[in-house]
Amino acid sequence: MNIFLKLLSLYNLKYKLRLFRVILFVSFSSFAQFFFLTSLVLVISVLADSSTIFTNKYLFNIYNTLNFDNKSNFIFFLISVSFCFIILSALFNLFNNYLIFKYSNYLTIKLEQIFFSFYINTDYHFFNKNSQTRLISKLKDNISLLGIRFFPNIFVFFSAISTLSAIILILFFIDYLVTLIIFFSLLLSYYFFFFFLKNKINFLSSFNNKLFYKKTKFIIDVFKNIKVLKFFSKNDFDKIYYANSKLLTKSSIKLSVLETSPRVFMEFLLYAGSLLLIFYFYKIDSQYLNISKIVFFGLASSKALPSFNQIFASIVNIKSSFSYINVFSEEINIILNKKNHLIANNNKDLIFDKIKLNNVSFSFDRNENFKISELNIEINKNSFVAICGKSGSGKTTIVDLLSGIYKPNNGFLSLDNLTINDFNIYNYRNLISYVPQEFHVTDGTIREAITFGQEEEYFNNSTAINFALKFSGALNFVNNLPNKVDTEISDRGIMLSLGQKQRISIARALYKKPKILILDESTNSLDLITEKNILNDLKNLCNFMTVILISHRISSLAICDYLYLIKDGKVFDKGTFNNLSNS
Repeated sequence: MNIFLKLLSLYNLKYKLRLFRVILFVSFSSFAQFFFLTSLVLVISVLADSSTIFTNKYLFNIYNTLNFDNKSNFIFFLISVSFCFIILSALFNLFNNYLIFKYSNYLTIKLEQIFFSFYINTDYHFFNKNSQTRLISKLKDNISLLGIRFFPNIFVFFSAISTLSAIILILFFIDYLVTLIIFFSLLLSYYFFFFFLKNKINFLSSFNNKLFYKKTKFIIDVFKNIKVLKFFSKNDFDKIYYANSKLLTKSSIKLSVLETSPRVFMEFLLYAGSLLLIFYFYKIDSQYLNISKIVFFGLASSKALPSFNQIFASIVNIKSSFSYINVFSEEINIILNKKNHLIANNNKDLIFDKIKLNNVSFSFDRNENFKISELNIEINKNSFVAICGKSGSGKTTIVDLLSGIYKPNNGFLSLDNLTINDFNIYNYRNLISYVPQEFHVTDGTIREAITFGQEEEYFNNSTAINFALKFSGALNFVNNLPNKVDTEISDRGIMLSLGQKQRISIARALYKKPKILILDESTNSLDLITEKNILNDLKNLCNFMTVILISHRISSLAICDYLYLIKDGKVFDKGTFNNLSNS
């Protein structure tokens, strides 16, 4: 229950009020539906014995108040009213289902948005300690299962409780002794099943969750290595995939059987109980069976059975869904403990003359051998600065600290005298475009790859696209493609060479015209001439842009205004290219 309350706390007041209103309406309409259906019992009792019109004081009052002069007209009136109530009951039922499906999906997609927003905005360190495959599986599988098993069953539970309450209320008025016997017999039966099966159901739910992740992980691993797998001497991946699917199917079948088995037993109890009930009324008066009571108890049984089953099934599904919620426990705790972790961007431009790392120390949790200590770096606005060093020296980590991707353990990042913190980090990052060494090309057109993540109104900004293509060195080869920027490329850029992909990645970064451009060894796959031309073009942009280059190519460094040489997480030398070359 605690995890459910935490999950509910993720929603804003608007969604909580919606949830409450829908539960209230579903409960009321389910309660009313059974009362509407009981009108059928009244009609049957009158048809079985028309003298009931005059012996029943309620019917007699209606008969007199509406000035009926014969029984036939009154019976026709009762049948008409009952028919309207039955139609109304069906409409309520249909609208209930609509609301349940609608708001279950709304709650699901909102939850998906909350976690997706958390993933893309949270500290990058979170991704270093969590498998991307697991995060994908959680977003794709776990939340979908919550939309199927958790949210609908919350509404179904309250709907079934309301229906059952209406049944018990009326049955108690008709024959309280029989009602008490039936109610407690069913309650004890369900308690027995729930107590006996809950641990097994929880185990299978948790096991299924692991199997979903295993299957998703296998698919992603295979697709990422599809080229390498072509050269395996024996390709058994289809058999492994089938085995994973079969294991998940078997576990799902067991879970479904356990979840539905109480319904079969309860059907037996209710049908056998109905037969015993008829025998009970017969023993009371063998000459005259009370048709109204028998019909009413029969109607009550037909509605009570699905209600009991829905209550039990919804409890089981909600309980089994907790294993799908628990996998988000870390995310939920972070969000709730730091409600303002996604601080709204006020779109205020930050103005600066210098970017500084001030006495910064940093280390990764799982790598005590590598650390940065008392690091000081200063980068002037509109300069072209290189950070270079051997592989593993810490240059990428330093740039991640400069860009605000990582938070220092000690010290601070600043723009002039403004310390970058949680309240302005998103404004700061809006100044930056980052180009990684390995670039993922989206599945679509070159235009879509360049404008990725931008709002639709910017999608057809040809001026910005041409600017980005020109200064990334991609304009010529894109214009030679069959459909130019609208040429289709695959999600792994199979149509493009590695150098072309890198130029597209630089174009994506330049598209938003950043104030700070970071190139993380993102020109290493280019030939020397192309790289030199692109860097010269970027140098010309330094009138309004600061460029930070990570590179191990000596030829790339000559164009830079200033160099920081990194060794073991420390600056061991710095200066202009000529000064460092001479020394």
